[in-house]
Amino acid sequence: MSESEGGLRRAVFRPVGIVTIGLGLCMAGCALIGVLMEVGGYQRTPLDVGGWHGLVWSAAVTLALGALMLVVARNAQPDPRRRRHASLAVVLIWLVASVCGGLPYVFGCGRPLADAIFESASGFTTTGATVFGNIEGTIPSAILLWRALTHWLGGMGIVVLFVAIFPGIASGAKEMFKNEVPGPTTDGLRPRIGETSVVLWQIYTALTLVQIVVMWLLGMDLFDAICHSFATVATGGFSTYDASIAHFESPAIEAAITVFMLLAGVNFSVYYAAARGDLRAVWRSTELRAYVGIVVGATVLITVALLSTRGWSDAFRVAAFQVVSFMTTTGFATDSYAVWPAPTITILLILMVIGGSAGSTSGGLKVARAVMLVRGLWNQIREGLRPGLVTTIRMDDKAVPGAVIRALGGHVTVFVALLIVTTLAVTYSDPVSPYTAFAATLSAVSNVGPSPFYVGADNFEAYSAGGKLILTVAMVLGRLEFFAALALLSPDFWKR
Repeated sequence: MSESEGGLRRAVFRPVGIVTIGLGLCMAGCALIGVLMEVGGYQRTPLDVGGWHGLVWSAAVTLALGALMLVVARNAQPDPRRRRHASLAVVLIWLVASVCGGLPYVFGCGRPLADAIFESASGFTTTGATVFGNIEGTIPSAILLWRALTHWLGGMGIVVLFVAIFPGIASGAKEMFKNEVPGPTTDGLRPRIGETSVVLWQIYTALTLVQIVVMWLLGMDLFDAICHSFATVATGGFSTYDASIAHFESPAIEAAITVFMLLAGVNFSVYYAAARGDLRAVWRSTELRAYVGIVVGATVLITVALLSTRGWSDAFRVAAFQVVSFMTTTGFATDSYAVWPAPTITILLILMVIGGSAGSTSGGLKVARAVMLVRGLWNQIREGLRPGLVTTIRMDDKAVPGAVIRALGGHVTVFVALLIVTTLAVTYSDPVSPYTAFAATLSAVSNVGPSPFYVGADNFEAYSAGGKLILTVAMVLGRLEFFAALALLSPDFWKR
């Protein structure tokens, strides 16, 4: 074995193996909770009796695969070319997580492998799209808990979690972190990448625990409170019921979830600044002001559009919930928004594209990029009127570096190209209209979940295995923000 091959093995298989074992342990934990629920007599449906068996088999396979990877990586020496190996490791982690994370749906729910991989990828990428048309009648509670946990693990990032737990997970931990954390910049909250990971997960965990308590106090049982809090703070959208949040018929629960979705869509560095007492940094956040402004503006517009069919308070309630749900790319539902007036659907489409803040758990282009695009276009108009004028794009009273602006152009180009290519691929794989294929693709690439134009079935169960796998790839590419994965297609990537 050459020194280069040894470096590749250690830099790639070691972190992938550690994460895979971690996922196996999480499955085993969900199985144990399922056993305790059964012994304690907590039974939501008849499926709960023995519903943990599929998780046991899945955990065994996943743990064995992770152990095998660590055996392959033993005694291999690290390679100095960290960036290349870090990109490969992150992509492999997400692919392995999507496949292994789908095993409970195969062993426990009897679903085909394509369905299982789609559901797993949708969970980890916090997309929230589902292939289950009958959640309550087909998924045992133990697997519902795993399903919600995939959201929570993927929300802040699988790699970010394991870098926090194992700072020495790989020689390229910093590059792995950068490849996974979403947003146009990768500035750390703390000088060391391990400390940054810990801070992010502390904030994330605290927000989750607070919501669990609030949901429980508002009337949810503890199981539903945990599952919906995992899905909310991760901006994922998986519910334990087919009717989603509408199942609870509680304006108080809807209002609380609206608030927590809104909080989860904020850049987590804002919370860190607030915790340090730096309130000026919070107020100076251009992205935060734009984020709140877009939510308020869209809520007002949709409320007005709905006044022709319902009262003011009801229109405002459902408008605020769906605006925040789509803006943060969570995807929870409380109303039949698919049959709302056309202008409201257009607004929801725009929110799906924009997404939440950079450095949050949300998907989409990110508010920071949207702001920079608008300011860049405005500067182009000004320079066209005054050729000698030199302009800069500023965020938070600071000039945006040229490298970030160049990356912005590349990101938007790839985003649009992926929408076009995936829409075309879906129309070839499934007998759906281009309109429906585009909505499904946007749902996947932006990691939103709902496909609002698939009227009558807000799920992906009817799509073919090929269509589901195409959309799965789109979800993972959207979650990794394209470049870490697309770099693998370059011949230069594989040159020694």
